[in-house]
Amino acid sequence: MKIDSEALSEKFAKMRAPYPVELVRWRVGARMKSNKNRGQAMPYLNARLVQDRLDEVMGAENWRTEFVSAPCGGGVMCVLSLRIGDEWVGKADVAQQDEVSEDARDPEKDREIAIKGAASDAFKRAAVQWGIGRYLYSFEAPWVNLEYEKYIARDEMPKLRKLLRDAFPSVQSTDCSADARSRAPVRDADERSERREAESRRAAS
Repeated sequence: MKIDSEALSEKFAKMRAPYPVELVRWRVGARMKSNKNRGQAMPYLNARLVQDRLDEVMGAENWRTEFVSAPCGGGVMCVLSLRIGDEWVGKADVAQQDEVSEDARDPEKDREIAIKGAASDAFKRAAVQWGIGRYLYSFEAPWVNLEYEKYIARDEMPKLRKLLRDAFPSVQSTDCSADARSRAPVRDADERSERREAESRRAAS
């Protein structure tokens, strides 16, 4: 099958397109040694957003993933392949798996969570190889206030979204349905709850 290079370039441009700032998530990176309630805010994407982008741009039948043990050990490698013409072309990246203490209250469950987390991170990093979310790596992470020395303070979110929008002028606010807009903060709340549960289990071990 002859490859339409112009159409392919258009697809790659769509994959590289920034996401609405309301859909971007944030995590804490480095923390200040002198003030544990200050940390750097690092933007990232939910894996489902990446899956949706691949479905929309390439078509659900034209991409696939393969997960294997990372060559360096202790991690997961994801090979994300796209159907280009009659061929499958893959790009890969790896993510390390969090260590799980055998003394934890439920080591099997913690191990399952660690594996899923590594697989998700490896998938998103492989997607960056294709351009999805790559622009976030050029964003200079700002220092923000933290809650309980762990979570980004809620009142920092408007500032972070403005910084992200200013850094990438082509980014627009989401024009998705009200339902889609309402889900974004819920996902963040769910993620906080999951982290707290995991930390509680580790603290109880």
